[in-house]
Amino acid sequence: METKSHHVLIGSFVILFMASLFIFLVWASKFEGGREYSEYDIYFEESVLGLDKSSSVLFNGIPVGDVLEIAIDSENTQLVYVGVKIRADVPILEGTTATLAMQGITGVLSVQVMGGPPGGRLLVAKPGEARPVIPSTPSPIAEFFVSAPDLIHKAAETLTRINRILGDENIQNISQSISNVETLTKGLAGEVETLREGMVALKDTLNSAQSMFENELQPAAKEFRLLAGQANQLVARVDQLVADNQKNVTAFTGNSLPEINLLLLDIRDLTQTMNSLIGRLEENPSEIIFSRKDPEYEVE
Repeated sequence: METKSHHVLIGSFVILFMASLFIFLVWASKFEGGREYSEYDIYFEESVLGLDKSSSVLFNGIPVGDVLEIAIDSENTQLVYVGVKIRADVPILEGTTATLAMQGITGVLSVQVMGGPPGGRLLVAKPGEARPVIPSTPSPIAEFFVSAPDLIHKAAETLTRINRILGDENIQNISQSISNVETLTKGLAGEVETLREGMVALKDTLNSAQSMFENELQPAAKEFRLLAGQANQLVARVDQLVADNQKNVTAFTGNSLPEINLLLLDIRDLTQTMNSLIGRLEENPSEIIFSRKDPEYEVE
């Protein structure tokens, strides 16, 4: 009887020890390295090939935890359940998302967690959830594989078109076109040089004409204007002389006055003609020089 009681006591002690050890291990797992960790669940709608237990969990690129468990969701086989632990001092806020990221070129995946908006509330478990669930977003890898068939199809079409363009007949046509363009370019180069020479000659001609106008026509115009002014003064003096002495010379000029009046009229006409000529000469010298000359008449 005593032996049986002794065995029961030993068994109870062993069971209590194992339970205590289990509780200690669970507690220690949350304080790895002296740090406390919080656990979260993530559900991915894509392949997690390359993701293993103990794979890193990164928060904005900084290691903050590890993957604890990977399994197929029992309620939806299209989802992959991933349990992770993240340092308790890392703020997992509402709006935080998780995605898969490749580390290097080895194909090893990690869980990349992107923080929520500042000022948000901490993410907590909803009713019916054992742990808080971090929403997942498609990874660039998944998006690449989804779009890969379209990319391959477009690449094949592009190669087909390139092969058509680079066919023997098209290559020959392209070579002929290049040759024609080269010939045309050479011809244009010669025409451009000829045009340039013509422009230089025209520029020299215009410069010479301008010099001639400035050196010859402008002085002539000034002389004509001076002559017209003197003629006007002469007419004014004659008019004044006639007005002052009209009574005294009436008898003397009874026969000559009409001739004097005709002379004054001719002088006025000459003055007007010279003024008109000077105006045309100043406005458009080339018209006076190069236009058709009117026939000249002698004054009888």
